[in-house]
Amino acid sequence: MNVRLLGAAGAVAALALSACGSSSSSAATLTKAEWVTQANALCKDANDRTDALGEPSTMAATATLLPKMLAIITEDMGKIEALAAPDELKAGIADFKAKTDALIKAGNDAEPILKGTDDAAGAAAFEKFIAANTATDDPAAKLGLTNCVSKN
Repeated sequence: MNVRLLGAAGAVAALALSACGSSSSSAATLTKAEWVTQANALCKDANDRTDALGEPSTMAATATLLPKMLAIITEDMGKIEALAAPDELKAGIADFKAKTDALIKAGNDAEPILKGTDDAAGAAAFEKFIAANTATDDPAAKLGLTNCVSKN
């Protein structure tokens, strides 16, 4: 899963992709190269869609944008889950999914705090969200998902 951070004060500009793969019973198993190519295309799509949401300049604006970004993550995760991953990638995909699930949870946890009036609590919640995003980078990179790695 990738969250792109742009601008000052750690404002979220865009969330990219949360990804997981599993074999689909109705689809032929992809080669590693095919899976990586298709998953990277989904990450790029998510990046483009979240970039189009704009860059929030306040915690409240970030809180408003966060559910839209999380919806994109969830949608594209479903698309990647539908890809028929080869067995050699499944352990790495499971690690990436676990980290992405933690990112989604951190985003869901941060949203109501960011809407509050306690700036310190909002900043702390946002930092947890950023840390969860960063934790997705290593498993994404190991899978070859260059479009899913943070571009902070």
